[in-house]
Amino acid sequence: MRFVSIVCALTANLPTYNLRILSQLALFSTANSACSALFLGYDEKKRKHEYKMTHPAHRLGAQGESLARQYLIRRGYEIVASNWSTRYGEIDIIARANGVIVFVEVKTRQDNDTESAFAGITRAKHERLLKAVYQYLHERELDEARWRIDAIGIAWQRRDQPIIDHIEDVFDW
Repeated sequence: MRFVSIVCALTANLPTYNLRILSQLALFSTANSACSALFLGYDEKKRKHEYKMTHPAHRLGAQGESLARQYLIRRGYEIVASNWSTRYGEIDIIARANGVIVFVEVKTRQDNDTESAFAGITRAKHERLLKAVYQYLHERELDEARWRIDAIGIAWQRRDQPIIDHIEDVFDW
């Protein structure tokens, strides 16, 4: 236990990538210290990230978001941010078009049409998305800015090109 505490004190100011090397030390300690919590927390974040990148649904979602960004750029949108996270959830794409801030929810499904993708935007998702949008605007002092929320539904078919449907101002339909 004393060794882990000393290592923690010595490495407290090291960059995050150095903590990876030392993270196993905390696993061998039964000490209930802030240091071991820091190491264990780092490992947990890493595991969650690795899961997201290897799980088929997350890979499909990431591919859909990439396709949606390309789609928006071809139509003259300027991409401001991607995967902007808050405690309320994530905004997939934030863009600008004609002086309007556009928050884009992307839903991707392996299907023949985009209907099931759009069905994934539930009332609860709508409320979380609105809270995230308000937080984004407030943090950037854009409370008076013009904005809207769009949705892009993507249907990946087995061997065909994906179908992309874009609905502007989705919560006004």
